[in-house]
Amino acid sequence: MSLNAKVAKKYFLGLIILPICCLTLLNIVEKKSAEAASYWDLPTYLFTDKSGDSDYDQYISPNPDDPKTGKGNYTPRFRFLLYRPKGNPVSSIDIVNYTTKNKPECKDFRASGHNEAYLKNRYVTGSAADSNSDGITRIDPSSANATDMGCEENSDGGFTLSGINRFRDSTRFPGFEVTVIDMSIRDDVSGLFADVDTDLKGLPLNSELRLSYLGDYIDPPDTANGVSLSRWQPGYGKIRIDFAPPCNYDGPSTVNIFWKDADSGLDANGNEDVTYRLLQDGRQIRSGNAGSIPTYKKRSFTAKAGSKYTMIFDHVRGRGSNPANTIKVWFPFDSASAFIDCPPPGGGGPGATLGTCDTANIHF
Repeated sequence: MSLNAKVAKKYFLGLIILPICCLTLLNIVEKKSAEAASYWDLPTYLFTDKSGDSDYDQYISPNPDDPKTGKGNYTPRFRFLLYRPKGNPVSSIDIVNYTTKNKPECKDFRASGHNEAYLKNRYVTGSAADSNSDGITRIDPSSANATDMGCEENSDGGFTLSGINRFRDSTRFPGFEVTVIDMSIRDDVSGLFADVDTDLKGLPLNSELRLSYLGDYIDPPDTANGVSLSRWQPGYGKIRIDFAPPCNYDGPSTVNIFWKDADSGLDANGNEDVTYRLLQDGRQIRSGNAGSIPTYKKRSFTAKAGSKYTMIFDHVRGRGSNPANTIKVWFPFDSASAFIDCPPPGGGGPGATLGTCDTANIHF
């Protein structure tokens, strides 16, 4: 898929300019639109970032010594959050596959005799659902509350997951629903790997659906739960990921971000260095060499309610080269909260400081 095609898929954003000459009405309009606007800013396919300057794919492999990207890319599991407006009946998504060989098929997620091979749809759980005050989105572990999704190969080389019905009301986005997509590939196929993208089926109907990374920062990290990201463009570039705690976060508190297999200075990165930068509200708070296998990198930082965080890996070798570089990352929070503007401490939401006639910009 070309860069232009990917960019064209990213966002649909409109702008209405309304002259309003009443502070009370302005407050009502802006408060009503704030949550909806942040929801519509979420990506319709998962592997991009808010700035639009970084595109990458999820890499799936059951092979701990993968021949395509070097060693250490064992990532058989892939989980993410799927959102939809309440009342939207659409319940299918596309998993788009960009590899030319050894493509996983539906049967590779349903292999009999392999307990870890599955395509599950799960509930989020807890009184605050996807916006718990500790920043952790919990998944209902009960097998009785999970359902097997339908799976069908499609013409683009990927497959469509259907029968997605484990939705609960979102706390993060009132008026919307959220569910967990949890998929794990069989572990007995030598050299089976995939660079996949998560897209939505049936546009423009499914243009109402949105996606989010699922934070997971246990210490030490679970090997199967990280995300392995690789750049689909040739040459060198960046992988950039935005994330944030929820607005009701009970921090500040210390959290961790982990990564592994950045291959800095190794053949998978053309014997050149990979560096990282961790930003808080656009200000750099951590940086350095991203390191190489087999060592996990762990960086701790103090997360604050209302702050937005960005992790950037610079000078990452894309898949136009052989081998390409893939970096496995564990994020401390969901990516969805990075798209929400939290109210300032002490209240006074959007528009509260305006005292005269003005113009309201309403995004939809």
